[in-house]
Amino acid sequence: MMQLKTKRSVVVFVIAVALVGIVMVNATNWVLLTPDVFWTHAPIANTQILFMTMTFAPYFGMKMYELAQLSNKLEFALHHDHLTQVSTRDHLNKLLAVDDIWPCAVILADLDKFKTINDSYGHLVGDKVLQHFADVVRTSIRRSDIVARYGGEEFVIVLPRTCADQAAAQAQRICDDLAAESLHFAGHVFHATASFGVAVATSRNNFAAAMQKADTALYAAKDNGRNQVMVAPVNDNRLLAAAG
Repeated sequence: MMQLKTKRSVVVFVIAVALVGIVMVNATNWVLLTPDVFWTHAPIANTQILFMTMTFAPYFGMKMYELAQLSNKLEFALHHDHLTQVSTRDHLNKLLAVDDIWPCAVILADLDKFKTINDSYGHLVGDKVLQHFADVVRTSIRRSDIVARYGGEEFVIVLPRTCADQAAAQAQRICDDLAAESLHFAGHVFHATASFGVAVATSRNNFAAAMQKADTALYAAKDNGRNQVMVAPVNDNRLLAAAG
């Protein structure tokens, strides 16, 4: 089905309909009419076609444009978390099917003491903190990177073709930016922080294992005082022991 996703495409659609109409009518008349009659009636026929096109084609073009916009909004809502506007967990799994992201780094982030924020200031403030964290991440990552809400106050960031050191530096920037900003919600002023775990996945087949390593590193960061980044080494027995 044809989709008119921009208003410019509506203009192109109207012009295309007019040209197709003129060509088809003139071709038919050329076959059916004598040359003298054809050249006599061609200007009148072309004027009528243009009039009909300019009367109806813009209407149908705009309806197609509106349907395309609605379709895009529905598709976005289906694949993105309604609160933070980042990808959903299910959509993340679909995005991981792309071959050119491997190897990739995985950053697992969890807001520190989020339950305390909800209990102290209310869930509306908690929602604002989640939105703010998502905004901080979005302003820090590349267009090719993926951020998804993994559950509750936990987020996952996938950095295509990125090594552990680069991902750790990226996570540290997000960590610092979040902690440095004072939040003003509902008359309350406070700082939100997050802890981060970093790991690397070489292919789709070991992404789940990388997520487990990142999760272990994340909880090591929590145990070590929160508001920091921990990287899962190649041999992460120490972190596994700490998490267990």
